[in-house]
Amino acid sequence: MSYMDLPRLHFAGEFFADPPTYNNTASNYNPASAITPLWNANGTHYFIFQNCTVKRTLNNAGTVSSTSAADALVGGNVEISGTIAAQPKLVDIDTEMQTVSQIWGLELKVSLSSGTNNFTCKMQTATLRDLWSSRAPGGFARGFGGVYQSVLTDITWSPAAGSSTSTVFDQLRTASPTKLSIKFVLYNYEADPAQPKFKFGKIVGTIGPVLAGEPDHLLAARRLEPSGKNATSGIYGGPFGPAPFKVDSARNKLVIDLGNAVPESTPGGSRRSLGTMNAQIFPPPAFTRVILGAIDYSRAHYEETAGIEEVTLTAAQVTQLASVALSIGITGPPPRQVLTERPSITYLDATEIAFRLNPGESKTIELVATELGAPKSTQRLGLRLRAGRTSAGLTFPASVTTGANGKASVTFTASDPGHPRTHIDGQLYFVEFDWGVAALGAAPDHRGNIIVRVFDPHAAVASPTWAHVQAILTEYARLYPMMKGRMDLSDHATVRTNKDSIKTTLSYPETDPRYMPVSRDLSRDKKALIIRWINRGAP
Repeated sequence: MSYMDLPRLHFAGEFFADPPTYNNTASNYNPASAITPLWNANGTHYFIFQNCTVKRTLNNAGTVSSTSAADALVGGNVEISGTIAAQPKLVDIDTEMQTVSQIWGLELKVSLSSGTNNFTCKMQTATLRDLWSSRAPGGFARGFGGVYQSVLTDITWSPAAGSSTSTVFDQLRTASPTKLSIKFVLYNYEADPAQPKFKFGKIVGTIGPVLAGEPDHLLAARRLEPSGKNATSGIYGGPFGPAPFKVDSARNKLVIDLGNAVPESTPGGSRRSLGTMNAQIFPPPAFTRVILGAIDYSRAHYEETAGIEEVTLTAAQVTQLASVALSIGITGPPPRQVLTERPSITYLDATEIAFRLNPGESKTIELVATELGAPKSTQRLGLRLRAGRTSAGLTFPASVTTGANGKASVTFTASDPGHPRTHIDGQLYFVEFDWGVAALGAAPDHRGNIIVRVFDPHAAVASPTWAHVQAILTEYARLYPMMKGRMDLSDHATVRTNKDSIKTTLSYPETDPRYMPVSRDLSRDKKALIIRWINRGAP
């Protein structure tokens, strides 16, 4: 079960993102260089849902409700909960990699349209996936689209039990009381300061149930792929985006996520005129096209369904899809297939694709492999460091083999990267993973990248003074000028006056929205040094 399953709700609205841009340029880390501010120098890192409401619900039987009279969740708010000080943060992992932005500390409140019932929850840190650079004309950033998938935990239901006025609210609470699945698409983001919607974009999303053992950040089922994916960056550059899907054999339904797959004629506006869009197969022995059903890809429908489309199948078609590839065709002009599964009908992804490590730390993730939507066991999977990086600082196995559940654990262990970047802490590693080698001498089937930032070690100082922490704090003052209006981290007297509040924010868990620095790029050793200095009275 996941956001694709029942019961579920779909929402749409806007988002506000305020990323600072000094840290986008490597030369800005050099204190002797002139600053290049780019387009949003005073950004706060805030990421906020704006004017988001539930547009549609589906109950356990698949019954669709699009009005509050049919289900009281429809028309209800999907909003950020908590105080201004606890707003979620949008953070890049490194100046060398700005396309796996992460959302930290997002806390949501989903209410019935009447406001009488709600649930609050926390989204586990999510990383941007499936970035598509040609969703609409206009280039960066209005023409881009991207996806976040995660889980919602720490759920508080109000009421905790009993009947509300929403069937779907009650069924979600019963089916998945402690953990929900969420997927949302961000698009049409305005990065031009001269525009009235500067720093705003559009969002559509889905919330559904989840079961133990499922990956938190991906749908381990099947996937339609377009042309135009850059294997190095992972960015989709073609006219269509990717589309996960699953076959729900219990309901005879094909469920396709086209949330970030269909191009627009204007950013955030109407869809391109493509003619009729069909889900289709070409089963043997005749390999004659079988149209499974037409798909409504209009803008109004999209904002109600978040792109999650259902096609009713016959029992025979369910059987056929168990062995043949799905594709999406359009009548055009010209008529053509625009999305297809891989010829092998396989899918491979990583449960986490971006994370940070300090020397001596390890992190284990899983590679998840499917074939025809089922776990692919005993499959050898390869991993390798992208050319141009030495292995100093990060070790991992060259290959792993999947178990019966189609998963293979991979442990990454960090050591001293050797301070290869003069002014930037640590090193960034790009680990490519693949489906193994198809035949002797054949190139590996490259599937994706895992991004790991390994911090440099920093020598411990028994009795630190301002001289030992000044350079660390001054760098943050330089890179994040929005802090100057609140606290000048380059000034010793100011920092000493605020030392207790600084220690408090440094001491929160990194997943807490109040954690500082919000950029999550202060190493373990440097943080320990600052806290030790504060504990001495900040001399």
